[in-house]
Amino acid sequence: MLLTHSSSISDDGYYSSVFYLYGYVDYPQSLIDFEKGYLTSGGQYYNGDKSFSQNKPGASYLYSNVGAALLACLVEYITGTDYNSYCKANIFEPLGMTRTTWLFSETPRSEVAIPYVSTDNTTPSNPFYVYPTYPDGHLMTTVEDLSKFMRAYIMNGAFNNYQLLKSTTIDTILQTYGTIPDIGEQGLIFFKHTLGKFEVWGHDGGDPGVSTEMYFDRESKIGYIMFNNRTEAYSEPIGDALLPESVSKVKNNL
Repeated sequence: MLLTHSSSISDDGYYSSVFYLYGYVDYPQSLIDFEKGYLTSGGQYYNGDKSFSQNKPGASYLYSNVGAALLACLVEYITGTDYNSYCKANIFEPLGMTRTTWLFSETPRSEVAIPYVSTDNTTPSNPFYVYPTYPDGHLMTTVEDLSKFMRAYIMNGAFNNYQLLKSTTIDTILQTYGTIPDIGEQGLIFFKHTLGKFEVWGHDGGDPGVSTEMYFDRESKIGYIMFNNRTEAYSEPIGDALLPESVSKVKNNL
């Protein structure tokens, strides 16, 4: 239910409160402390009408960043290590993602793009920020690094001589578990879209001053990643732009 955003956990209480911490600093509160405060009756951030929807768990789709961060809490609980360390040891380093982390403290400030919130090239007085549910979208990486993660999905779970996921696990993830109006077919984690002649799985994301996209076609081994340091600055559908000669070049690069 967490992977398909049908748990009934709602972000309404999260986004109606001020949880953003501004500055080039990592969030001081642990994931589990925030989640307990938000989801537990009587917790510091709990609001029954906003922490949860009125729908029965599993009954309907409601995208939840708080729910996504709860998955990271499960990783920490099961493995006994913090989420960033787990990702470094089991995903980033084995795949060769040497410039990827969840933490500001591990990233030189000069290497992080400044997020532009407005359309006239002005930035807020404190352009950098973090939030307690950082696993839902605060990854700092490069297009090249993220492409290594994407290529593992394209190549049956393996890249850089490392088996990130079993091929059968990817089969399970890239199944249709429902159709979301105006979004597309829903898998586990990813959504399926039609871009020109391609049927692609992927996800976009956005925060103030940040717009990102990652889509891939497992069958034709085509992938696409876009990062933009502007709010709501998404690309046009790319399918028609991928002419046969450019597709051939992309395939060869994979």
